[in-house]
Amino acid sequence: MSVYLIGFFVSTLIIKATNVIKKNQRFVLILVALLIPCLIAGLRDKCIGTDVQTYLSQMTDAAISAENFSDYMTTRWFMIWRNLYVSDYEIGFSTTVYIVAKLFRNIYAVQFVIQGLVIVPICYSLYKNNQTQNSLCWVGILTYYFMFFNSSLNLMRQSIAMAFIFLAFTFFENKNNKMCCFFTIVAVLFHTSAVIGILIYFIYNYVNAEKKVDVSESVHDEQRKNINMMVVILVGFVIVVGTGIATKILSSIGLSKYVGYISGNIMFMPNQILSRLPAILILLYAMLYAKRKNRTFQNFQFYFTMMIFDVLLAQFTSVNSFAGRIGMYFSQFEMLAFPAICYETRNKKIIQFCLIGYMLFYWWFFYVLNGVNATVPYVLGV
Repeated sequence: MSVYLIGFFVSTLIIKATNVIKKNQRFVLILVALLIPCLIAGLRDKCIGTDVQTYLSQMTDAAISAENFSDYMTTRWFMIWRNLYVSDYEIGFSTTVYIVAKLFRNIYAVQFVIQGLVIVPICYSLYKNNQTQNSLCWVGILTYYFMFFNSSLNLMRQSIAMAFIFLAFTFFENKNNKMCCFFTIVAVLFHTSAVIGILIYFIYNYVNAEKKVDVSESVHDEQRKNINMMVVILVGFVIVVGTGIATKILSSIGLSKYVGYISGNIMFMPNQILSRLPAILILLYAMLYAKRKNRTFQNFQFYFTMMIFDVLLAQFTSVNSFAGRIGMYFSQFEMLAFPAICYETRNKKIIQFCLIGYMLFYWWFFYVLNGVNATVPYVLGV
């Protein structure tokens, strides 16, 4: 447990230190900061993260022993009462494992590179998306560590896909559609669930796309955004409650293999709601504060929608423990929302303290107390 906390805080403090050095000297510090989580992930034992033993270890061994890529792809192993094949997994992930395993011939290098493929796109996106808030990018990094890092040690393919969707969104927001499409495709090559990114882009355009308006019309523009936000949230609620709708949507976008995860009666889960409520309330406080100061909280409607969708989709865990994972594509935007909250409010130190306290509790409650993703305690593998 202490390995995680020390690593999280040291890496975050290094990122924070980049605020007081010259811009052209920041790269080295950022590189050192990102090496820390990569080393924690890379040097862990195979027992950290259930998916390591389910497929990563076998895929790595297969890559090392295979004479060629074709032999590697046809390798099979017995797991959970059935045969699994390397070809069962997305080609982007399989190819990455093959190349790294062939080059370094051990699983530790593979785990190191996988974490790099997660945190590098995230860090780049945080700096690119928060150009007016770069001094608060450390808040976004710390959000990743407490809310998502431990999950990435288990949900490796999805975590890479999420990171590239996060990166693709950066280019989408900056009107670079070509790069957005490219990184969305890359995300899908690592996990097919990444097609959910298309929905996220649509939600952003519908809820929070800005229009050129006169100052006198800005109030009406905010009202329009709020109405659009409520419409999207209502549609999301209807889809979650009516699982038949959700299954049809999944089938229509080529994700029929996930239908089994959400087939059943959904029960609303208080823990999943209460654990996310503090973040929502802090976001609302920041919005109200900005409004009281006659400022516009940029992207508030989008961030709020993402948080609510995360709450809604988390209810699918009452049907299947794997089903709620799809909500992580939405919850990861807290890495942008939390720095924005700190930027918009007056008492930044107090808000930062509240957010860090909340995230620390979230990390302890899910990863330590409940053992989600089987990553605590930390066990060194070498």
